[in-house]
Amino acid sequence: MLITRKALLTLDTFAVLDKHVLINFLKTDIFNTEEIDIWEKVIKWGITQNSHLSDDVSNWTPHDFDSLRKTVQDCIPHIRFFDISGPDYYNKVRPFKKILPKELKADLQQWYIGQEAPYRAIMIPPRIKPFVSTIIGNGHIGQLAAWIDNKQEPYLSKNPYEFKLLMLGSRDGLYNVREFQRRCGKKGPTIIIIKIKNSNRIIGGYNPIEWCSSEGYLSSRDSFIFSFDNNKSTTNCILSRVENPDYAIFNSDNNYIGFGSDLEWFGGTCERYNYQRKILNQIEFTMENYEVFQVKKRHNY
Repeated sequence: MLITRKALLTLDTFAVLDKHVLINFLKTDIFNTEEIDIWEKVIKWGITQNSHLSDDVSNWTPHDFDSLRKTVQDCIPHIRFFDISGPDYYNKVRPFKKILPKELKADLQQWYIGQEAPYRAIMIPPRIKPFVSTIIGNGHIGQLAAWIDNKQEPYLSKNPYEFKLLMLGSRDGLYNVREFQRRCGKKGPTIIIIKIKNSNRIIGGYNPIEWCSSEGYLSSRDSFIFSFDNNKSTTNCILSRVENPDYAIFNSDNNYIGFGSDLEWFGGTCERYNYQRKILNQIEFTMENYEVFQVKKRHNY
């Protein structure tokens, strides 16, 4: 029987997999799913191997945690802990912190509380493939890539850029500014894509430098903001390039993050100041969802 990769996570047989088979699955990246789902399955697998363990962790003894630690310790190096959102880490990983290696725990604390990169732990590349959007399609990506290269006609094939998903609002916190800074800060060029609530309109912007908690304006001559009429077509799109480069990007640790003062998605405002055109007919809006993509030039271009 052929089993799809993601379907494997839902199978009852997952809990009774041979340990070497499980580790091989984790090492070969056959899962195209959220890392927190994999973590929960590994924990469930470990509990199943120890019949004396209950599902209620609050009642566990130090001996119980030690039993689980010994069972899953060979799986831990293959979990992408740094790809797990802050809320999921707190609610679903932290209760099992006693089974984690000491150095890994220290690095995770730095990552989730101090917003600093790990010192010792190895950050394994994400399992989820680079382009996974719930808001736009490939046609929009081709258009955005063309605008980055100052071209009007969209790339229909051979897109010279790779778009890697850094943050998804509905998953990582729609108005979680701290999570945005942690996941998207100092990652180089990024694209922000925003779905407006109770509207077909999609808006966003391209930051060619980086988000860095500068507490002020950053200069850029290549940034732009945009809007699409819906998530299926690139017709009726609006491109608005920066007009006042010294006020292209604004970044702080509070809600005032955006493209100049023209588009502040956490603040829910969109009004023309420093970019050429107005991209939305209203000044205030409410986000339904948003995505942040890291933009990288492909090596063969």
